[in-house]
Amino acid sequence: MEVSGRILKAALCAAILASSLCAVSAQSTVLPMPDAFVRGSGAITIPGPTASALPTLGTFSIDVTSINGNLVGRFSYKEVKPGGQPGASIVSTELKSLDIQGNKATILANGKFNDTMNACLTLEVTDDPAGDWLRIRADGCLALVIFYNQSGPVKQGDIQVWKKPVGYGFAKGCGAIQIKAAVVPFFGEFLFRGDTRPTGPVGMISYYESNPLSTGPIIRPGIRIWVPKLTSMAVEGNKAKLDGLGLLNGQPAFVTVLAVDSRRLPGPILQPVPLQPDWFSIAAAILPANTTSTTYKAEGPVLRGDIIVGTNSIFPPSVR
Repeated sequence: MEVSGRILKAALCAAILASSLCAVSAQSTVLPMPDAFVRGSGAITIPGPTASALPTLGTFSIDVTSINGNLVGRFSYKEVKPGGQPGASIVSTELKSLDIQGNKATILANGKFNDTMNACLTLEVTDDPAGDWLRIRADGCLALVIFYNQSGPVKQGDIQVWKKPVGYGFAKGCGAIQIKAAVVPFFGEFLFRGDTRPTGPVGMISYYESNPLSTGPIIRPGIRIWVPKLTSMAVEGNKAKLDGLGLLNGQPAFVTVLAVDSRRLPGPILQPVPLQPDWFSIAAAILPANTTSTTYKAEGPVLRGDIIVGTNSIFPPSVR
């Protein structure tokens, strides 16, 4: 049964770490990461003066991007009458703001109406797989004069609205530290994972003491810690801190794990230095919450196994 337990431990370690071991590839081109963008082209239909009249097409082109808080790009709009004659036209000359809420975006800009009249412009769009939507308005800014105001579903073309999600950190680890340098060395076996999310951290912590020289058929660790759910988590560089409510030898306890991923960061090696092992620390305090003394604590370099700490990279999708 001891052999079966070690096989199960190895399988759990492989499952935890396999999803997070990934190669670091060099970037051949360094491009600024956009914070958000609205892109697209197409047309909306504007009903004619009578039910039998052919509609007017409102053609549009949008390419507005926010990079480090700066707006770049432009948008334009032109009417095409049923006979092909040009109608009203709108073009942005200065982008003022971009607000994205879910799949909806609002762009405010200064621009021109019919090439000659200065106007304040409002462009509202919805990126919906069931059908995009657009509204465009040109007015006299301080003067309450509306030059143009039309809206409708996008009949031709496509609109894409994208905003960079909040990046989240992650930490995963499986291995052992030596906790007692006695004649019979004991080890602290750990297994944990965690992700920071806008709705709160997600993850777990498992830890127990083991004696590798034990000859008994059943492992009965003197210390057992189990945290089924994290209450807080923070990632800074290659370090992670995970907190949660769990059990210490069956008693309710508050548990804190500090993990350090000591892998060499990518980049040029200016001065060769020996690689340091990962570091793991765990502390548990028996509840109630007003208990300030630490009931159990162990820490040390990771003798076997691995710890991985990082932040997920978010990249925008390609234009459809």
